[in-house]
Amino acid sequence: HEIHGKLINSVDPGGRRDYTSIQKTRSFHPASNDEVFLFSQLSKHIEDACAKARHFNLLTKRVSIFLKSRNFEYFTFSFDIINATNAPEIIIKLSREHFHRIYNKEIMYRTTGVRLYELVSNEINQKDLFGNNIKSDRFELIHKHIDSIEDKYGKRMVYLASTHNAIKYSNDKSEGTDADDLDRDLLFL
Repeated sequence: HEIHGKLINSVDPGGRRDYTSIQKTRSFHPASNDEVFLFSQLSKHIEDACAKARHFNLLTKRVSIFLKSRNFEYFTFSFDIINATNAPEIIIKLSREHFHRIYNKEIMYRTTGVRLYELVSNEINQKDLFGNNIKSDRFELIHKHIDSIEDKYGKRMVYLASTHNAIKYSNDKSEGTDADDLDRDLLFL
């Protein structure tokens, strides 16, 4: 209908405000079966997805990680998070525990990705009675400070060590995926 000039959806200049899921994924070349490299790429996507969740004041209760082979076959695994969070450290730890379910050293992969879903607002998230949210809350506080540093000085000024190989790969490529991050002094968390 839109192509024929009949308005169906009006333009919203403010952008999207409600999310039911957040996904981060990117392909790389050449294809790889290096477990450390693949997990580093996945870690980078988890950090980016969590940053977006924090930006919109959202927490995730469920995560899906995936690898895509160079033959376009998807290998995916989903898992629940006991206490909703937007802290990448918690999601990366759980992803590391489940990575063997999607990784096969005999397969060459070209894409990694993560999807956060069952998102809830941080304001209405219920805390548990046993203090399991304390660790997540501490990470969230740290990441709020990191987000303010990155707002001031640029993206990837501080990142998790598990993401280092992905950042190094991006910087080594002349047309890297994070070209604006070239030639920076980086801090590790």
